Amino acid sequence: MKRTLLCLLALALAGCSATQPWLPLGTFAMGVDAEAPTPDVAGAEDAPVGRVAGYGLQTLGATDLIVRFAPNAKTRRPTRGTLVGELATGAQLYQLDSEAELQAELEELWENDDCLLAEPDAPCQALGMTNDPELLSAAQWHHEKIGTPAAWDVTQGAATMAIAVVDSGLDISSGLYHPDLQGRVLALGQGTLNYAGGGSSSDYSDGSNYCHGNRVAGIIAATANNGLGGVGVAPGCMIVPLKAATVGGGGGSLPSFKTSALINAIKAAPTKANGDVKVINVSVGTPIDSPSLREACDQAVASGVVVVAAAGNMGTATPVYPAAYESVLSVGGTTATDSRWSASNYGPWVRISAPAANIRTTGNDNTYVTESGTSYSAAMVSGAVALLRSVKAWSPEVVMKALRTTGAPVTGFTGAAPKRLDIPKALALAAMPSDSAPVLSKAMVLPTASQATLTFSVSEPAFVSVKVAEDKLLTLNPQEYTVAAPTTRATVQLAGLQTAKTYYYQITARDTAVPGLQTKGSVGKFLTALPKVSKVFVKAQTHTAKVSWLTTAAVTGTLRWGTTAAAAADPAASTIVATSGYEGSHAVDLTGLAPNTSYYYQISGATANGDVMPLKTGVVKTGKQAITATFVGASKSSLNFKLVGKTPQRVEVAFDVDPVQLLANPTYTVPTGTGLAREQTFSIPSLTPNTAYHVLIRATDSFGTVTTLKPLMARTLSRGPVELGIEAVTTTNVTLAVHFAEPPTELKLYIGGADRFDFREDAATFGLSDCTPSFIWGLTTQTYFRLTSTNLPTSSAGTGIATKAFVARLRIGPSPYTWSDPIYFNAP
Repeated sequence: MKRTLLCLLALALAGCSATQPWLPLGTFAMGVDAEAPTPDVAGAEDAPVGRVAGYGLQTLGATDLIVRFAPNAKTRRPTRGTLVGELATGAQLYQLDSEAELQAELEELWENDDCLLAEPDAPCQALGMTNDPELLSAAQWHHEKIGTPAAWDVTQGAATMAIAVVDSGLDISSGLYHPDLQGRVLALGQGTLNYAGGGSSSDYSDGSNYCHGNRVAGIIAATANNGLGGVGVAPGCMIVPLKAATVGGGGGSLPSFKTSALINAIKAAPTKANGDVKVINVSVGTPIDSPSLREACDQAVASGVVVVAAAGNMGTATPVYPAAYESVLSVGGTTATDSRWSASNYGPWVRISAPAANIRTTGNDNTYVTESGTSYSAAMVSGAVALLRSVKAWSPEVVMKALRTTGAPVTGFTGAAPKRLDIPKALALAAMPSDSAPVLSKAMVLPTASQATLTFSVSEPAFVSVKVAEDKLLTLNPQEYTVAAPTTRATVQLAGLQTAKTYYYQITARDTAVPGLQTKGSVGKFLTALPKVSKVFVKAQTHTAKVSWLTTAAVTGTLRWGTTAAAAADPAASTIVATSGYEGSHAVDLTGLAPNTSYYYQISGATANGDVMPLKTGVVKTGKQAITATFVGASKSSLNFKLVGKTPQRVEVAFDVDPVQLLANPTYTVPTGTGLAREQTFSIPSLTPNTAYHVLIRATDSFGTVTTLKPLMARTLSRGPVELGIEAVTTTNVTLAVHFAEPPTELKLYIGGADRFDFREDAATFGLSDCTPSFIWGLTTQTYFRLTSTNLPTSSAGTGIATKAFVARLRIGPSPYTWSDPIYFNAP
């Protein structure tokens, strides 16, 4: 099974699948440069848009699930799988039994309104290559190509500058790091943190004979120790190894990874415990576009870290992640002749290139190896970022732009070819005198009805402020917003604005070293929106409904409703309900509604300035009439029923011994004693003894709604030697009737809770209370017992629980006594 999954992964990475193996969400789609055309991804136009991040992703051999639910979700776990951990992003990780089970769970979660994210924990692979037939040279030719000797005349990298290597960890099989890496590693204890889950926290690469992390780390920062084997691009900087490999490379093969491990490692990289990390190298990739992985990369860049990732070694334009994310500096591979290395991926999502073929670096067991792969191209660029950031405190965006625009031209890449890394030219750009003011860019305003969010970038850390006014000269009702700390990327909330109004703004960026050196941006403008209804909540019952709604600004609230959409819009035909004052939250009650009926409503409102909110329409459906009827007892000539409804009822009954005749031609009558109570009992009198009757009941509420219940069947009692039955049930008492062929000499009635009754000889011993109503000694052939609340037990014997259902039984004497059959009835 494992071999099959690896084959599937390899096919996806190589772009050999007949169909697109992933369908990214629009909100999580790969970002591309404004300078480059949009990638021509097969099937992208038809990609479905789901409300759950991760919608449509295939499992690609995965069996684990990454999921996140809304904070107010009723159920906050999937129906399948075992919780095995929580990612640094807050998402949860579940382990399932099989790929098929994971696919089924994903499809359910994508239809769940409470689910915000559901994606497979996709497998990933290191992007180096083993057993390359082109490995001909052992020299580190790449240094001359990318200009590191000239760059070292400026800097070999600051000792305080750290590069996080998210990979398989470093080899310490001999008890020490590789000689070229000793003194270059910032690690906690013996090794480093393990983000692969399980196992020890050491950085040893699972005991394998292929340590991908050693190879990548050597390219970045192998120490300059007078030619022991090789030297890194930034030999003065430090390495922070973050182990993310779940399966070590065995037999010379590459290690394996999971998306969840990459996410946790990337999220942890910028923490203080890992030193001054300003660069993250990820020479690992997957063809699955993971929303959680993109979030981790975006947040790392937002914290001031440059994320560098390898573009992949499949020789196709198929995007590989995280390299293809907009916030990441993706690196393709080149040869000694500045042409695309044949196995390097390409496409407009590849932003820079560096040597990839025949690269000499540090192996494991203190060896040196010569291999190929974009893993090593990315490592060179990570070293270049570290050198650049050692001399210039530029933002990630400025660093990326400096490296991309100063490189040398290359051939063999389709579309906008990514320039080959040229470190001296980028350092020359950084070494220019800093006598210019900060540069503002990428300003964007997102207005709502009463506020706006302004975002923009600055070329270097600067103090920024924003002035907002109602005129272009910024003199009419001006407001000023400031950001306390120096920043290169600012988000400013402009609050207290009026709806549907034009505002003007200007951004000012002040140099942190020279206060008088500042840049004022051009005056921009934006228009606030009209207020609108953002959410509507409807709770309907049988005859009432409550409609609540939220608005994006304080407005009046008016709701019109009627039985049709036209009636709701007609002031003369609709019912109007209004809320008081100018509010952002509104609620009204609709009363006098008919059951099981659709009512149309129309919500309107206006601000204090008279700006009219667009109408919001909807439909309320009331619930069905809730009525139940039950048979409660019988006598020789009557049947007794109980009716319960949520609103007052008018009761009519039809009955017949023939059910076909009854349904074909029911003749309804109003039973004696029925009123309009919500709960009522009634009797059908003058019936034939020992006869089965089919009874049809219909009820009409005070709104005229008629509900016909399902037919009931009941039988009257027969005239036997001893007969006990229910004569009548009212709202205050129950009348029992007793008939004898011969007058008894002694008669006693026992009544108890139906749940505690035990038919033994001495009934009183087993839970029956001795009831003493009127006519207890009726020594005739016909006797009646009238039972009220004063002579019914209030609770089941020994339980203290209120009794609602009762059982009655006669004891006929003298001793030895004869007992009648029991009958059951409910309390009035």
